[in-house]
Amino acid sequence: MSTGDNQGLGVPNSKVMKEYAVKLGIPSQFIIEEDKSRNTFENLSYTNEIIKEEHFKQPTLVTLDLYTRRAVATAKKLGWKDFYWVSVFSEGEPAYGWKWIQTYSRLTILFYELAAMAYSKIIGWA
Repeated sequence: MSTGDNQGLGVPNSKVMKEYAVKLGIPSQFIIEEDKSRNTFENLSYTNEIIKEEHFKQPTLVTLDLYTRRAVATAKKLGWKDFYWVSVFSEGEPAYGWKWIQTYSRLTILFYELAAMAYSKIIGWA
């Protein structure tokens, strides 16, 4: 699970995701948390370090459907090889703090994602 406290809640999102996964029945010993990252580029960079340290052969990137294109492009740019990705759909609910605007609805997520993909291309992340 990869994401730090990018909403300023005092708890990293990786911890929240891990707790949710455990509730779904995934044994906690099989979950690794990366809690330093603040954006997609850092998520994938730090996760790539873990993949190399742990000698994982074929990681799976799981991301919200609207983020998948950018996440896969960024992973490839970072040198991820031979990986799977899973694109999930969720109606979800708005995040807290300033991210509330970004995640208010699927439409606002789409607009954010289009801008984020353009920004990622400009600065060379994707």
